Amino acid sequence: MKQSAELLPKKISYSIQDYTKLKELLNAIQHSQKQCDEKKKNFADAINEEEEFRSASSIIQNKQIRLRIYREQVNQAKNRIRNAQMRLTAIEEANEKKASEEVKLSSIAEGVREKCNLEIESLKNKKIPVTKIKNELIFRRRYMLFELYMIYFAETSMDRREDKICPCTKFDTIRGMHLPIVVTKNGHNEVEMTAALGHLVNAINIFCKIMDYRLVFPVFFKGSKSFLLEPKQHQIYNLFDPFSRSHRERYAQAVLFLNRSINQLRHDLGMPTKDFERPIQNFQELLLYCIGQVNQPPAHFVPRNSIFAVSSVVPDYQKISSDRPFQSSVKFRRNMDDDQSILDVVSAKNETFDVQKLVSRSLS
Repeated sequence: MKQSAELLPKKISYSIQDYTKLKELLNAIQHSQKQCDEKKKNFADAINEEEEFRSASSIIQNKQIRLRIYREQVNQAKNRIRNAQMRLTAIEEANEKKASEEVKLSSIAEGVREKCNLEIESLKNKKIPVTKIKNELIFRRRYMLFELYMIYFAETSMDRREDKICPCTKFDTIRGMHLPIVVTKNGHNEVEMTAALGHLVNAINIFCKIMDYRLVFPVFFKGSKSFLLEPKQHQIYNLFDPFSRSHRERYAQAVLFLNRSINQLRHDLGMPTKDFERPIQNFQELLLYCIGQVNQPPAHFVPRNSIFAVSSVVPDYQKISSDRPFQSSVKFRRNMDDDQSILDVVSAKNETFDVQKLVSRSLS
């Protein structure tokens, strides 16, 4: 009780000054409380604003990042556009250069075309006499082959065929002299056989000189003592002495080489060979084929347009109707004038072969 009594204020009454002081103190306290509330409110508002600022700053930062990305993309797009423009400029320059080169090349090509046309015209003009000479050469060769045929395979062969005394089924003659095949040579006249071989060798040599042709096995004419050369081993094979024991095998080999030469010649002319043991018959058919008396198409391709080929003398055969066997089938060039028409000898048919025309043409 004593302690509680000590705690009580000792002064019971207050003056106006005390009241004023208390009031001022209360007002100050209220003012401070009010300021504290305002500060607290301001602080809460500041905290709220700070949160909004942070959220807004994150949004702004995101937008800045996006803006940076957009700027990089824009820069990349600008670079691509710049590269595309540079490429487009380069392409336009290349196109302009190409167009200028095309114009230049077209002008050069036009000049070359004009020169070519002039050269073609000059070559055409030069070709006319060359073609005429070529035709005359082919006609002359045909006529000489025709004379060769008439010399060695004339009517005397037919007379000799009627007078034959041997049992040969393959009876081949040249200048009326019979040459049997190697298998059936026994019983025949040796002089007649060697003479026939000599005539055949001479006819083959004349043919080769006319046509400028080299045989596989060169033959040498020495009358009834003719022989041929085997070029690989450089050996001479005689075309005579068919019956002696020491030479009959070599004679058979010589006749075989002769047949091979004739068969090779027939192959170069485009002729097939069925019987390889009849040199006279094969050579006779060869001459008839060259002068156009055998209507037979070539068995394989041969170069007939080249004057250096032996097949150039052979006419170009076509199927001819049996109703008109003697119809003229000479072709003329249609792209020339009538006064400049040149006979195409290569396409001449066998029915167009006329000795009188060839003689008159060669003499003129």
